[in-house]
Amino acid sequence: MQSVLISVNNFLMQELFLDNMILDLLLAVILLLAAYFLRRLPTKIISKLVRLQGFRENFEQRDQYKILLPAAALLVISEFLLTFPEKVAAFVSNLSYAFLIFALIYTLLSVFSAYVEVKVELDGEWQKKRGPAFFYLRLGKVFLWFLYILILLSIFGVNVSGLLTGVGLGGLAVSLAAQDSIANLIAGIILLNDDMISVGDDIILNNVSGTVLQMGLRSSRIRAYDRSIVNVPNKILAENILINVSRSDKRRVLFTVRLPLATDNELLGRLQEDIRCYWQENSRIDAAASWCSIDSIQENGIDFIVRFFVLSSEFSLMQEEKTKFLEFLWAKLSEHDIGAPSSMLVIKYQSSDLHREKEEVYLREDKISEEVYPGGEKIKKKAGREKKR
Repeated sequence: MQSVLISVNNFLMQELFLDNMILDLLLAVILLLAAYFLRRLPTKIISKLVRLQGFRENFEQRDQYKILLPAAALLVISEFLLTFPEKVAAFVSNLSYAFLIFALIYTLLSVFSAYVEVKVELDGEWQKKRGPAFFYLRLGKVFLWFLYILILLSIFGVNVSGLLTGVGLGGLAVSLAAQDSIANLIAGIILLNDDMISVGDDIILNNVSGTVLQMGLRSSRIRAYDRSIVNVPNKILAENILINVSRSDKRRVLFTVRLPLATDNELLGRLQEDIRCYWQENSRIDAAASWCSIDSIQENGIDFIVRFFVLSSEFSLMQEEKTKFLEFLWAKLSEHDIGAPSSMLVIKYQSSDLHREKEEVYLREDKISEEVYPGGEKIKKKAGREKKR
């Protein structure tokens, strides 16, 4: 038995394979297998350290291949266990260090991404700053991977300082040719730092009105109210007058009704009283801040202006209340018989989500009417006692 042990010991300690003892090769294999089977250990440790509901599941789903421990095992094997030919040793060592640094950065970014996503989903304060959170996360990813490239070049013997000097000169030329892109990047940072808009906000900018879907490094994506997608450069968002409707506590609805000249003061008084009662009975409308009155008297009618505020910043709720009120108004106009029985009542309508005046035509009897749309095109429509837009 003793002789067998001595023979095994001599075989492991003295026999060489590829210039390495059999024992060192076995230890290297064992270490690799251990690193592979324990590759989920860093995930479990990080999940326990970050005590946040949903973080562990999110982190495990994105980190499918656990490379941190295998990368560390390869570095230990190349530096302390195995020997390589002189021409190969330096390359293997450098490659092991590069792989370990890659694994560290990859794991770090996975942790940050999972943490931000879970916090935005669960925390109300983070939800309000969803745009800045993901913007800075993307910015951090770009910075870390750029730093990794510099480290990688330095590990393999590239003169990084000289390269940076050359890149700086080349970057100057590129920056002159890409001034707009750089301006958009800076504008994006300004938008986030000033907390002007966030993902999910309803905004008005020049001829664009809609909901912010995404804020990028160069441009932001907006879904207009007609469901189209508009990409707006960050520079335009930062330099122009931007109205963030979602930051308000209520939305304004403003329109003018053209009434016949024959409408007397008594009828106008009844109409005003009915409208005020409607506002007071509606909990979604700020009755105290709302009003209606004669705006002007024209040759073809009396302009009756109506303004009220919906106690919500949501566009859909504002549209719902506007529609209900117009239906109520039409019923009251018919009830008081304001206007000739066959006449059309034209409403000039404005609201916080529109930049130009819009006409809505109401018909008293079934008849063919013509509506003039932007561009001058006339479209014939048949309608009864209903609203035509």
